[in-house]
Amino acid sequence: MTCIGFSLVLNAQSGTLDQSFGDSGKMYYDSTKGDCSSVVVQQDGKIITGGQYGEYDLLKYGYIIARFNSDGSIDAGFGHNGQVLLTSVELGNIASHFNVLKLQPDGKILGCGYLNASENTDICVFRLNTNGTLDSSFSDNGVAIFDIGIGDVPGDMALQNDGKIVVTGKKGCKRK
Repeated sequence: MTCIGFSLVLNAQSGTLDQSFGDSGKMYYDSTKGDCSSVVVQQDGKIITGGQYGEYDLLKYGYIIARFNSDGSIDAGFGHNGQVLLTSVELGNIASHFNVLKLQPDGKILGCGYLNASENTDICVFRLNTNGTLDSSFSDNGVAIFDIGIGDVPGDMALQNDGKIVVTGKKGCKRK
């Protein structure tokens, strides 16, 4: 995942970088081939990013979630050296696209994307514990897969006050 982050000082002049964050207000993280498409900030200021990755020469694809300390340095206590890699082994199918991260009130991390499933795609929702391990109490060992119809593509995700998860998206993106 190539992640480019920056922090703005809210109580300073609008648009100035927070010089105490990363390297002069910016942070770059490149662990594998991929992208960073979602970010959430925990109550303690730690930053969690999520995206998809692919080692195309090895036919290895999946989702990657990384956590950073509030200063932009990698949080080595999260997952494996600061990152969690979810592949077809954990997801049950080939990850195709990562969409969004959300934090639950208890600090657990929800992620959503879609998976390749023959000619169709399926929606994938997963939950991680605060230390980056899959939450085995959520669905099937931390991963829930939904086949809504042809070409299921999630757009966003929200949490209701009663703890239910709402996923929006679109239908009809049939793969060829």
